[in-house]
Amino acid sequence: MSEPDESSTNTSMNESATTDALLETAARPFLSYSFLFKSWMRSSDAKIISDGEKIIAVNEEVCATFGYHPSELIGQAIDLLVPETTRPKHKGFREGYVRHPKNRPMGAGGVLKARHKKGHEFPVVINLIYNTDTNETLIEATVRRVED
Repeated sequence: MSEPDESSTNTSMNESATTDALLETAARPFLSYSFLFKSWMRSSDAKIISDGEKIIAVNEEVCATFGYHPSELIGQAIDLLVPETTRPKHKGFREGYVRHPKNRPMGAGGVLKARHKKGHEFPVVINLIYNTDTNETLIEATVRRVED
């Protein structure tokens, strides 16, 4: 797989920053931090924020989807939610994503498997987004359970 072209990456990042600024300016009068936080927490999709290795935050739907209480997940390895047979490959995928983050579906947009607290696997689709507003890249995975 070839490395991303730096000029196209910079152009894409600049366009994204401009779009973000326009949307933020337009939405600011209508959206408060409290509203955005509550919307994230109450999303019908499971949402997980990580540093690429450890879980930093989860929303309420993660509990219903994966069977864990948030206190059981914060600080744990993201691979806790990945089937054991997939974990070795997943590590390489995570490391590659952190090096070259891009908002995208995970697994080329196909159906993946996740691991429930009780050990059973279930099908999911996952979308990844990243944020570099902090000193590190944070990743949000939006996980939607797919019917078997």
